[in-house]
Amino acid sequence: MVFHSPAQGQNHQMRSSRSVETTLNVKLAAILRGERLDAEAERRVRKAQFDILLSRDDDFVAIEAEFEPARTVRADAESRMGRQVDGKPVTLVTALVYPERLRNVSDAEIDRELQDCRDLRFAFGELTGRDSKLSLMDRNQPVSLRWTPWETGSVWTLAAHLWTRWTQSQRSEDELARLAQILDERIVEAAEILQVSPGSSGRVVKALELDALGLEKRAALRAAALILCNAMVFQRLLSDVVEVLPPGGEFGQRQAAQQWEKILRTNWRPIFEPARQAVLDMDPKTAQNVLDALRPAADALSQSNIPVRHDLAGRVFHRLLIGGKYLSPNYTTVPAAILLATLALDCLNLDWSDEKAIRALNIVDPACGTGTLLAAAGQDIRRRHIRARLDAADKPSAVLNRTLLEDVLHGYDVVHAVVHLAAATLAMMEVKRKIRRTHLYPMPLKVEGRGKNQTAHLGSLDFLSTSKAQPWPLALFSGEQPARKKAARSVSGDGEKERLAELPPVDLAILNPPFFKSQGIADSRGWKPFFGMMTNPKDAELMRKELQRRLQPLPASMKAGGSAFIQLVEENLRGDGSVLACVLPTAVWTGSSWAGVRRLWAERYAIEWVVVSHDDRNRTKTASTPGRRFISMSESTRIGETLIVARRKPDCQKNSHRTRIVNLAHNPDHPIEAAHLARQLSELQAEDIPGLEDAPGVVCSLRADSEHAPWGQVLSVALPREGDIGGIVGPAIALRATGLLQTAWRIGRGELRLFGMEESFPIPICTLAELAETSPPALAIKGRAAPCEMHNEVNGQAPALWHHRADETTTLTARPNAGISAKVGREDEANALLRFAGHLHIATELRLPSQRAAALWGRRNILGVRSWNTLRLTTGKTNKAGRPILMPRSGQTSLREKALALWLNSTPGILLRIVHGNRSYLGRVGLPVEVLRKLPVLNVRALSAARCKAAGRLWDDVAKRELRPYAQAEEDPLRQEIDRRLLREVLGLPQSAAQGIADLRARLVAEPMTQVRF
Repeated sequence: MVFHSPAQGQNHQMRSSRSVETTLNVKLAAILRGERLDAEAERRVRKAQFDILLSRDDDFVAIEAEFEPARTVRADAESRMGRQVDGKPVTLVTALVYPERLRNVSDAEIDRELQDCRDLRFAFGELTGRDSKLSLMDRNQPVSLRWTPWETGSVWTLAAHLWTRWTQSQRSEDELARLAQILDERIVEAAEILQVSPGSSGRVVKALELDALGLEKRAALRAAALILCNAMVFQRLLSDVVEVLPPGGEFGQRQAAQQWEKILRTNWRPIFEPARQAVLDMDPKTAQNVLDALRPAADALSQSNIPVRHDLAGRVFHRLLIGGKYLSPNYTTVPAAILLATLALDCLNLDWSDEKAIRALNIVDPACGTGTLLAAAGQDIRRRHIRARLDAADKPSAVLNRTLLEDVLHGYDVVHAVVHLAAATLAMMEVKRKIRRTHLYPMPLKVEGRGKNQTAHLGSLDFLSTSKAQPWPLALFSGEQPARKKAARSVSGDGEKERLAELPPVDLAILNPPFFKSQGIADSRGWKPFFGMMTNPKDAELMRKELQRRLQPLPASMKAGGSAFIQLVEENLRGDGSVLACVLPTAVWTGSSWAGVRRLWAERYAIEWVVVSHDDRNRTKTASTPGRRFISMSESTRIGETLIVARRKPDCQKNSHRTRIVNLAHNPDHPIEAAHLARQLSELQAEDIPGLEDAPGVVCSLRADSEHAPWGQVLSVALPREGDIGGIVGPAIALRATGLLQTAWRIGRGELRLFGMEESFPIPICTLAELAETSPPALAIKGRAAPCEMHNEVNGQAPALWHHRADETTTLTARPNAGISAKVGREDEANALLRFAGHLHIATELRLPSQRAAALWGRRNILGVRSWNTLRLTTGKTNKAGRPILMPRSGQTSLREKALALWLNSTPGILLRIVHGNRSYLGRVGLPVEVLRKLPVLNVRALSAARCKAAGRLWDDVAKRELRPYAQAEEDPLRQEIDRRLLREVLGLPQSAAQGIADLRARLVAEPMTQVRF
C-alpha cells in the first residue's frame, strides 16, 4: 500500500477529476457530431486549451465545462471569447456544468450516463454592442458579454440550443427572406423572358410536361425556371465531386448542355435531364438570357451553403411553389415535417444501429409533393443511426444515405415538376455516391381510352383495392408515354427504369394528402367541381364518378378530402406496429364526413400523438412568402390543421389507450425550433402528462428557450376501442390552455369545478338531442322553400331567421329578418317545414371576435334557415312512430326555453360550444346539425318551477339590453350579470362559484379563438 501526503492526495484527486472531465468532453463532442455539429474535444490552440470547439462556417463556438459547483466556468469561457482558431474567431461561448454524480461513474458506464443525464446546466455568452467584430479585432479591449439565464436539460437539449444559435446568428430569418426574394425575382424575370419567346416557351413547357394538368402558362414557365435554377445550384454543389465547372460568366446553352451531359454520365438524372432538355428546346439567345437571369439566384444560394441543409433549402423553395391550388395541395412546412417525422419514427420499434434493419423499412408518401416529409424522415433516420452507432462505439454506415434513397423512401405524385423537385430534395442527402434507383413515381391523373373503354386514372388512388385501373406513371424524361401494358417507369439516378409502379408493404406512411371540399376545388373564379383543373369537362365528370365509385364501400368519404389516402394507407400497412403519420384538417376530429375514418382509427390504431396549433400569428403574403395562418401546418393556407401519429395495434388489444395531445401556443416557424420541440416531446414521461379528466390547473407546459414563451401544453386522453373518438379528441384540442379544457370536460359531465376551487358543484347536463328537436339543415330547407331576405306576410311569406349580422343582432330577442315561401310544385313539403318553426334559435356559427348573441328567444314562431337553427323542447319521450314528443306550449315551456337561451349565451355555454364545435379557422366555431345534436347543454327539464321563474326574471332584465362582442366579454357588464345571476339564481350555486366564473370568463376571452378575426 502506498500512502500519500495530503498535498499529494489532493493532486491525485485533481488528476482523477480532470481525467473524468476529459472523458466526458470527448463523449459529448461525439454526441454533438451525431447531431450534425462539427465538434472537437480537448483542442489546444497556442496557449489555450479548449474543452470543446464547434466549427461553423465563419466562426467557432467554445464550450468550457466543469463539475459542480463550477465557480469559475463562466470566467474561463469568457477568456476564450475572440480568440482566433484556424483564422476564424470564437464568437459564442458556452458555460457547461456537469452534475457532481458523474465524477464517480466508471468508464464503461460514462457514455450511457451522459446520454441519460437530464440535469446538465448551461448558459451562452455573446458579445454586446452593435458591431461585435470590432471587439474581436483588439484583444486588449475589455470583453463585455451578455449571458443568457442558466438552462437545465439533456445533451440533446444542448445540441438543439447550439443549432438554434447558429441558425439565428448565421442563417437568420432576414437572410432566408433575402434569398427567397432574390430567387423569386429571378424566376419571375426568367419566366418573362420565356414568355416573349412563344416557340421556346411552348417547347419547354411540353418538354417538362407542365401542360398536362392545365397550368396557366405563366405558372408553368415559373415552374420551368425553378427547375433550371435548381440544376444550376446543384451543379455548384457537385463541382467538388465531379469534374465540372460552376455556372460562371460564359454559361449559355452550349456550356449548360455540355456540363450537364458530363454530370449525367455519372448520376443525378432527375435533376439534370429535364433541365438539359429544357435548355436545348430554347433558341440560343433565349437560353442565354434565361440562364443569365437565374445565375445571381443560383450564386446566392450556393454561396450561402443553404441547399446542402434540407431544413433551410426546403423553406426557400416552398415559398416559391406556384400553381398549387389547382389540385388543392397544401405543401407541408419544413418545421411541421421535422416534428411529424420525429414523433413517427419514435413509434417504430427498430434497432437504428442496424443498417440491414433500416434497409428493410418502407417509408411511403402517396402524395409526396416536393419530398419534404420524406426528406425529414430520411434526415431523422440518419441522425438516429449515427447516435446509435456512437452508443455502440461503432462507425456510422458510409452508405446509409444511398440506402435510404434506393430502398427506404417511396414517393408518388401527380405533378411532374414537383416529383423532379422531390428527387432533387432527396438527392441533397447524397452527392458523393451514385444512386442506382429511387422509388419516386409521377402518377397519371387522366382519362385513358375512348368510348366504353375509357379508364380514369386518379394518381396514387389507383392503388386502392376498389380501383379497376392499372397503376402506371407518366414518363419523366421524354414526351413518349409508356404503353398501357408495359411496366411503369420510376425516377432513378441513371434515368427511368422499366419497373411497375407499386405500393410496397408500408412500415411508415407519412403524408399530407390533398384537401378539397365537397363543393369542389377553389380557384380565383369561384368553385369548380371535382377535378375542375381538367381541360375536358367530360373527363372531369368521369373522374369524379370513378372516385365516388371507389369510395362507396369504404370508410372514406367524397366530402372529406384526403380520407381516401388514409384508406389507401390502411390497405397497405405491413401489419401490427406499422405507423401512420399525417397532416389533416382539424375537422377530421369533428366533421361528420370523417366519422368513418375515426371509427377505423378507434378499432385498429393506437393514436400516439395529436398536435395542433393555436398560434394567432398571420403571415401576410409578400413577393417572397405566401400568406398563411400559423394554426396551419402547411404553406399558403389559413385552415387549422393537425399532426396525427397512429400505430397499428393487434386485434387482441382491447384495452383503452392514452393519446398525448399537444396544444401549441407557438407553432415553430423554424426547423431548429421544431427539432428542439420534438426532442422535448420525445423525452416526456407518461407520469408528467396530466389527463383531461384531472382537476383544472394540473398542466404540463412545454419549455422554450429564453427567447420565446413556452411552446404550449400537453395533456392525455383515454380513447376507447370502438366508436367515434372525435367526441374525446375534438374537445381536447379546442383551446390552448389545458385548464380550460379540463373545466369544459367536467362541465360536460355535470360538474362545475373552477380554477382554485376545492369544491365542485353538480349541474344538470344532457345533450341537445336529448332535450330538444332541431330544425332541418339549411340545404334541406332551401331545397323545398325559397328564402327571401325581405319578410312580407302579405305575399304569404312565413317569418324566418336567415342571415346573421353582428351589427344588427345586438340583443337576445329574436326578430325575423327574412321570409320563406314554397317553391313551385313543392308546396306540401314547404308547409311541412313550418312545423319546425319555434321561439328558441341557436346560431349555427359563432364568429367570436365580432358576434354578440349565440342564441335568441322571441314571442313569435320563426323558422331558422341558414345562420340559425330552431330548437323545440321535448318531453324526453317518443311516440309510436319513434318521434320525440314536444313540450306543449305553455308559460312553463317558455321559461325553460329562456333558461336554455341564457345558458347558451353564458360563459359555460360558450365554452362547451367552442370545445364541441367545428373549428376550421381561428375565431369561427361551426355547429352543423350532426354536431349540434351532440352538444352538452343545461338540462332545463331538470329545473324546478322556482328556478324557471328565476330564469324568466333574469331574461326580462337582460333580453332587450345590448351585448358587446364576445371578445369584449370581460368588460361587458351585461355578460357579467348573466353569468353571475344564472349561477346564483337559476342554478342555486354559492357566491364562490360566481367569483370563479369571472376568472373562467377572463381566461376564455384571452384565447386566440375568441380574439382573432378570420
